[in-house]
Amino acid sequence: MSVATIQSGTSRRLRHNTRHHSIHHIIKPTKNKNRTDTNNTGFLILALLLVAAIIKSIDRWLFKQKRIRRRDYYRNVYLRSEAWRRKRYVVLKRDDWRCVYCGAPAAEVHHNRYARNIGNEPIKWLVSVCKTCHEAIHYQP
Repeated sequence: MSVATIQSGTSRRLRHNTRHHSIHHIIKPTKNKNRTDTNNTGFLILALLLVAAIIKSIDRWLFKQKRIRRRDYYRNVYLRSEAWRRKRYVVLKRDDWRCVYCGAPAAEVHHNRYARNIGNEPIKWLVSVCKTCHEAIHYQP
């Protein structure tokens, strides 16, 4: 073999190898992206569910606290106020101091409905009741 043939053969191999390497640098092998995306999606769904559960429990706790504050205000402030005493007197007088359910002497006033803002209930939502009927209304099985 002549030197020219050896050189041309070598240069062909070098050219081929160079071309081969450059293609691998341009076209990188792909990883299984679908598998990674599925794992990330599952993680995101779990994270969102966890956040939703935390928000719901906080919301439930806040609702319960608001309900307790409202109940305490109703029992300890409003039912002892002069405004409630006037409404109570008007209702008892309207119903002739008799229980609207059994006709016995009435000593208490029952709310058929409660207003959103405590103290804003109209007189027509209130009725005169005796203690027995009032307990029966509130403690129905």
